[in-house]
Amino acid sequence: MRSCPYAFFEFMKRKIWNQKKKKEFLSAIILFCLILIFLFFLEEKLSFLQNRESFENFIEGFGVWGPLVIIFVIMAEVVFAPLPGFLPVLSAGFLFGPIEGGIYAFIGNVGGTLIAFFLARKFGKKFIQRFTQKSTLEKYEKKIEEHENLFLLVYFIPFVPLDIVSFAFGLSGVRYRKFIPFICAGYLFYVLIFSFFGDYLAKTYF
Repeated sequence: MRSCPYAFFEFMKRKIWNQKKKKEFLSAIILFCLILIFLFFLEEKLSFLQNRESFENFIEGFGVWGPLVIIFVIMAEVVFAPLPGFLPVLSAGFLFGPIEGGIYAFIGNVGGTLIAFFLARKFGKKFIQRFTQKSTLEKYEKKIEEHENLFLLVYFIPFVPLDIVSFAFGLSGVRYRKFIPFICAGYLFYVLIFSFFGDYLAKTYF
């Protein structure tokens, strides 16, 4: 039989853990709402954000707030994919340099992926289907179920629809402690690729 001090310790540990999880979830929801508001104000402008020059002019218009804006844009791109996938990342490098821009791109990609992951895990499939096609989501769910470890490597590939993949991982049974190191390593590689080959990609696609 467990002693009273041990039982009390276990109770307090669970209580503190639950409070911590609630705070993390609340922070994610607040950030999600901020991104929605940001997208609402950008809605009329998204039409001219389809090329690198216009996008960079837009970011430069925010002055010292430019870094924060581009992080939010990259987060939004990961969650909702309203922009060409690597346009914000390329622009971050051109505007702020390979190191500083790479840091902003890394933060935005990881942050957006975690938002998508935890939204799917908390609210479930019906909620996520509002943002994705059911057939596409189920396709990735099946692939992850069959090849979970292998499929985590897609975060190393720049041209994969990571919004849907992140939702699918959130709906899967993968542990977040396993998921987070993979996406961090993947996005680090992703950012390095664009740092070294960004100029070539920009000339090729934009």
